[in-house]
Amino acid sequence: MLVSQDNLKKLLEIYEMLGEEEDIINASNEFIKEGHILKLAARNASAMDRYLFLFNNMLLYCVPKFSLVGQKYTVRTRIGIDGMQVLETSNEEYPHTFQVSGKERTLELQARSEQEKEDWIKAFQETIAIFRQKNETFKSASKEVEEVSMAELGRRAPRWIRDNEVMIKEPFNALTRHRHHCRACGYVSNT
Repeated sequence: MLVSQDNLKKLLEIYEMLGEEEDIINASNEFIKEGHILKLAARNASAMDRYLFLFNNMLLYCVPKFSLVGQKYTVRTRIGIDGMQVLETSNEEYPHTFQVSGKERTLELQARSEQEKEDWIKAFQETIAIFRQKNETFKSASKEVEEVSMAELGRRAPRWIRDNEVMIKEPFNALTRHRHHCRACGYVSNT
C-alpha cells in the first residue's frame, strides 16, 4: 500500500486514465495493484486483453480504449472486495489461470507467467483478508459499544463527549444555538 500522499497521486493518475471515473479519488480508497491481464471468454474460451486496478475495497475490471490522449481504459465492471473469493484454476489450453468471484461478477483470468499469477493471487488474498479483518473489528467494536451503552444506559453518568470531538455542521453560539449533552449517553446535540 502506498503512503497517503503517494496514494493520492496514484488515485489522480488512475482517475485520468479512466476518463474521470467517479469515486476513484476518495480518502477511503487505497491503491494496491494494477496490470494487464487476459480474460478468458465464457462462450468460446478466447483470451481478451484487459486491465485491472485493485484497491482495498474494489476491483476495477477495465477494457483498453484506443485514444491518443486522456482516457486509456473504460471500466467494464466494479467488483467489491466484500464477499470476494479468488481460486486457482487449471486449464490445459490456457496456463496460469485463476478465478476472481464477487457479488457482481465472476472472471476467469490468465496471467502471462506463473509468477505473475502468484503475485495477483497473493495481492487479492491479502486485500480480502485485510478487508475482512477491518470489517470484523468494526462489527465487534460497534457491538461492544452497543452492548455496554444499552446495559449501562441510565445506571451511571456517562462520559460526556467533548465539544471539540463533535462534528456539527451548523455553527452555534451562546444566544441562538446551544449544545446539549444527553444525560443518559453523553452525546451532544444542537438545539
